[in-house]
Amino acid sequence: MHVGAVRQGQRVLLVDDLIATGGTLRAGVELVQKAGGKVVEAACIIELPELKGREKLEGLPLFVLVEKEGLRGCSVFGSRSAQVSGWAKSVDS
Repeated sequence: MHVGAVRQGQRVLLVDDLIATGGTLRAGVELVQKAGGKVVEAACIIELPELKGREKLEGLPLFVLVEKEGLRGCSVFGSRSAQVSGWAKSVDS
């Protein structure tokens, strides 16, 4: 995030491609707060609900396009492209 990107009191929508354990979004919330902003909602394309990342958001509203259940065969700690590719294959099946 660039210095000055968030003004004091500014309302922020935090967007990420994937929420798994919630660490990246949680860090984003903390960074915006340190800059003086207020994250009012988060949004992700894919959520892996079995990893309970939503819990780290402590009630912050989260908009998700796709929930991916069942992690068998999906490398959670691999590259994001591998995770998305695995999701795409399961949707096509």
